Amino acid sequence: MGLAGYRLPPGSARLEPYQNWLLHDAFYSPPGPEPHPVAAFVLANRGIGISLADLFRLFGSEIDDGPLLAESSIELHRPLAEDADYEVRGVVESVERRRSRRIGPFDRITCRFDLFQDGAPAATVTNVFAIPREPKGRGAVWTEERGTSDEGRQHLKSGPEASGGEIRVDPARMKTLALLLADPNPIHLDAAAARRLGVADRPVNQGPSTMAKAANMVLAAFPGARLVSLRTRLLGLVLAGDSVEGGGSVVDREILDGQERVRCQVHLDVPGRDRVLEGEAVLVLPASDHR
Repeated sequence: MGLAGYRLPPGSARLEPYQNWLLHDAFYSPPGPEPHPVAAFVLANRGIGISLADLFRLFGSEIDDGPLLAESSIELHRPLAEDADYEVRGVVESVERRRSRRIGPFDRITCRFDLFQDGAPAATVTNVFAIPREPKGRGAVWTEERGTSDEGRQHLKSGPEASGGEIRVDPARMKTLALLLADPNPIHLDAAAARRLGVADRPVNQGPSTMAKAANMVLAAFPGARLVSLRTRLLGLVLAGDSVEGGGSVVDREILDGQERVRCQVHLDVPGRDRVLEGEAVLVLPASDHR
C-alpha cells in the first residue's frame, strides 16, 4: 500500500472544562478537573489534522466497509489537563496483510499519535485498525480467542467496574462520546446502521469507552493511584444496554525513580456472551500506599 511511514497532517486539540465534565460522564467516571486517562485517545482523534472518515479513506476504506479498532495503547508522560492546548502529530507505522476466519482478508494498520503540551511530550496513543478487504456483512465482527492464567497472582476486585455497582452501557452517553470524538460512524448511534452492516442488532459502544471501563476498574482498585499506561486488545463488541464485568490481577511491582509502580493484567466480559477486552495497565501508587 505504500502507507508505512506516512506522516499524517498535524493538528491541535483541547478539552474545555465543560467538555472534560461531559467526557468523564461519558466514561462512567466521577467528574474532576484532571481529564480521564483515556481522554488522550479523544485528544488524538480530534487533534490530528485529518478527519476519521478521511483517515479511513486514506486506508482505502469507507466507514460503511466496517473498519474496526482492534488494539489501542495509551502512554501518559504527564497528567493531562483541561483547558490546555495539545499539538498532535501522527504517523502510519506499519501495514500488514492478514486473514481472519471471521472477517476474511484485512489490513492491520498501526498508527501512532504523539501529543505535546507546550512543546513537551504529554502522551502517546497507538491505535491498530483492522481494515477488511472483502467486507462480509453479517458476522464481520472482530473477535479473538485467548486463554488466560492468573494462578498465584494478587487479584483485583471483580464484578461490574470492580466497584460493586452494575454498569450498563448507556446509548445516550455513546451519543455524547461520538460528538466528543468527532466520530461519524453510524453504528454507534443507530441500530438500523448496525443491522445494515451485519454487525449487531443494537448500537455498538465505542472502543475508547470500553477501554475507559478497564481504566476505571484498576483506578478503583488502587485509590489515589495515577494511570500511566494502558494497553488493550478489543476482542469483541459491547452493545448498548450490555452489562460489562471486569477482573484482573497484579503481575508485578517495582520501584522506579522512587515511585512504586504496579502492573496489572485486566479483562472485561459481557456476561453470557464473550470476553470483550484484555490488556495491561501500569499505575503509579501514592507515596503513602504500602499495600
